[in-house]
Amino acid sequence: MSRMLRLCLILGLVILAALAAAVMIGETPFDAAQYAAAFSDPSSGPWVVLWQVRAPRAVCALAVGAALGLAGAVMQGLLRNPLADPGVLGVSATAALGAALAIVLGGAGVAGVVEMSALLGAAAAGGLLIVASGLMRAPEALILFGVALSSFAGAATALIFNLSPSPIAQAEVMSWLLGSVQNRSWVDVAWVTPAVVVAAVFAGLSASGAAGENSPPALNVTRSRTCYDQAGAVQAQCDPATTASMRIAFTMSGAHSGDRFTAAVNRTRTDSISGLLGTETSRTHNGTGTSADTLTWSGERGSRTSAETSLDSVINIVFNLPRATNPWPASGTVVRNVSGTVTVTGARDGTRSYQRRVEVVFPADAQGNVTLRVNDKTCTLNLVTRTVTGCS
Repeated sequence: MSRMLRLCLILGLVILAALAAAVMIGETPFDAAQYAAAFSDPSSGPWVVLWQVRAPRAVCALAVGAALGLAGAVMQGLLRNPLADPGVLGVSATAALGAALAIVLGGAGVAGVVEMSALLGAAAAGGLLIVASGLMRAPEALILFGVALSSFAGAATALIFNLSPSPIAQAEVMSWLLGSVQNRSWVDVAWVTPAVVVAAVFAGLSASGAAGENSPPALNVTRSRTCYDQAGAVQAQCDPATTASMRIAFTMSGAHSGDRFTAAVNRTRTDSISGLLGTETSRTHNGTGTSADTLTWSGERGSRTSAETSLDSVINIVFNLPRATNPWPASGTVVRNVSGTVTVTGARDGTRSYQRRVEVVFPADAQGNVTLRVNDKTCTLNLVTRTVTGCS
């Protein structure tokens, strides 16, 4: 079972437990006989309290909470910000403005008018956000627009509240803005549940579309291991008693795309490990690796494409055992030869090529410092802090 599935199951059980507690536990405590009547006699008072008062109230609260959570997830995905909330774009504030206006104008006496007014206010904000998103590509600009819209709608709601001639209308506006699941019935459940289900379906479809526009890396990864005995013969399977060395091969290739970039990755690695037979005191690594990566980024002023290839060599890297007390290689060399080009198109066209040879020579000293050579410069690399100093 995956970690995400396990988390979903746990949260589902917690929700069911909270829903059951909301139905079974209330202001008026029941004894065992009353609970028995609530589950067996539809004409009894306990049955009415549990299934006509508490149950629809709890289900309405669950549906509203699900709607708020769904709205928060959509906002976080849209704005790519884990701190985003449903009110950050001003949709909630404009919905409140529409409802307050309907209440003050006397629409509360007609069923559905306040709710429809709130929906129209939210739709108006959504339309403005669609227009703004076409003009503002950056999520930060859209957030600022939403904050401004929310502030305007909040100020307009406060103005309506203050100019309302009736204190009863003011109380109704305040009650609607605060929200309540008191005195809910199964009719209210029938109203709110389909809306939440439809919203969840559209959110799922939007998430699928967003995944296509900003897809996760589609990488093909293969890994193999071949074991050899002391004579160098291939073994059917690794055996701690007879395996003298092994060869690990790794390949990774694929593509990744986002709103403004595309990338392609193609990498291989081989690692031959010797010194496995008998009482191990050290292991020696030798291997090679290649990479060919490209990244294209496009913006309003042009595009930039980087293409880079590298050839890696691991030469007699010796690790003393145990690794817990010997974290750094005791000897050996790691070399990487890199070459690449950067092509810019748009306002400033041009192509730049570069080559770089990086070499790390072990062993490390007591502080974790090793010699690092980059082209014709010699530096010091600290393996603990991963900082480079003293280049000359």
